[in-house]
Amino acid sequence: MLHKRLSALCLALALLLTLTACGGSGDAEKVINMAYTTAWGSFIPYYSASTTMYELSLYDKIYDKLVFTDMAGAVIRPRAADSWESAADGLEAVFHLNPDASWSDGEKATARDWVFTARLLADPQSAFSTRVFTHVLAGTNPDGVMTDSDAFGAEAVDDYTLKLTFKDPTDPDDFLLHYNRKFLVLPEHILGAVSPAEILQSPYWRNPTGSGPCVYVSQMTGSEMVLAPNPYYHLHGGNWDKLVLRVLDSASRLTVLMSGEVDQIELGSSISPDDKPTAEANGLDVRDGEVQSFFMEVLINESGIPDERIRQALHYAIDKDAIVGAAAKDVGSPAYGYEMRNTDYYDPSLAFPRDVEKAKALLKEAGYDGRPYTIAFASKRENIAALLTQQWKEAGINVEMVIVDVATMFSGLASGIYDLGLSGHSATAYSLWFETEFPANSTSVTFSSDPTRDSYVERISATIDKEEKVALVKEYQKYLAEKTWYIPLYFVGEYWVKSARVSNICNAASLMCNDNVWEWYVN
Repeated sequence: MLHKRLSALCLALALLLTLTACGGSGDAEKVINMAYTTAWGSFIPYYSASTTMYELSLYDKIYDKLVFTDMAGAVIRPRAADSWESAADGLEAVFHLNPDASWSDGEKATARDWVFTARLLADPQSAFSTRVFTHVLAGTNPDGVMTDSDAFGAEAVDDYTLKLTFKDPTDPDDFLLHYNRKFLVLPEHILGAVSPAEILQSPYWRNPTGSGPCVYVSQMTGSEMVLAPNPYYHLHGGNWDKLVLRVLDSASRLTVLMSGEVDQIELGSSISPDDKPTAEANGLDVRDGEVQSFFMEVLINESGIPDERIRQALHYAIDKDAIVGAAAKDVGSPAYGYEMRNTDYYDPSLAFPRDVEKAKALLKEAGYDGRPYTIAFASKRENIAALLTQQWKEAGINVEMVIVDVATMFSGLASGIYDLGLSGHSATAYSLWFETEFPANSTSVTFSSDPTRDSYVERISATIDKEEKVALVKEYQKYLAEKTWYIPLYFVGEYWVKSARVSNICNAASLMCNDNVWEWYVN
């Protein structure tokens, strides 16, 4: 009898210890499972052959950034920097850092760490392969290598004031839209004694001390990584205890979400409108992506179609509503220029409403003889191309379709083999994203040598005043519409899907390679 009582007591104690270890019934460990469809590399943010968006999103969790960018950059929120402003007629940007920011070992993160990082990147002896942004700073050559240490454009005015000095006038928001996701601060108190030439050999990279929202716990190389909240991170709001990153096959995104195996897909998990009912029926949280940031256009080879009246006729012949209905359904809208709808630069007055008779009149005026043009596109764009060619045919314009890979399309446009091409891009809130991000729009494919265009780009780049910049950008878009060097078709968003057990996730922000993990909440 005594033996039975002791056995029962031991069993009860074992159960009690198990519950205690798990946090008790009301304090169970809150784990968020997140899927990566591509494995990460090392923890070294400035030494990567690929620097994929997946790697950048991992670095974002370990290391801090100046700001948090959402809605394709249309919304910029404080992160390490509480506020910022332009100075010295745009040649300086001043960032006021949060005084509560700390490294995961408890040391304060200060402006000196940001200056240390910038100087380390620009050091001629640095073993880092990716300098990223230092070429825009004073005291560097075009490759971003420091040439004048005294004049180098990064200064700690005091512990919590960082000043960057540029070679040319630069809007701080433009700088952030370009470089924030790749400006990750490193700890001077740990790496300051390491020679720049030997920085890659530091044991620091095996378990880095960061000032970002997460700390590294463990990993199974190439398949799984465990992160925990940084107890010293200055931004708070979430309640999770563990973030588990898992590498999964991209084809199984919706399946693993429905099974409950993961709660969120890194970079967001987009689904088609057709899959929305299935996802919702399986208890998933499905939301409109809020921002339409993928842009579709018709590229025009100016050498093949030199008469702007014919190019305008091509534009007037298009029924963009029909194109959106066929290609983007309820998550798309017609594009009137290259600026997204959720930015101050968007201008609906630039619309080219379909006018077949006007298109025919322009063709007659230009002496169009019915010669056939060619439009090149990837196979997945065939339905759009077919609809476009039908609409152009109704206006009397003959266009032949050619299915090629993307590289062949661009090279064929540049060499004059093709007259038209279908191209898609991820847009941002940066006013000149269309110019700088995609070489196809600054070669002979479209508008390579035009002094008016060059003047607009130069003036917009150098303008700091927001109202003046908005006015210039709208003027520039009107000029492009008149010349019709390209035809904007539509912007499209996506449906984002995730587990309903996790909330406060900014899906649109993940496309800017940052996640608000410090605000994620397990329901």
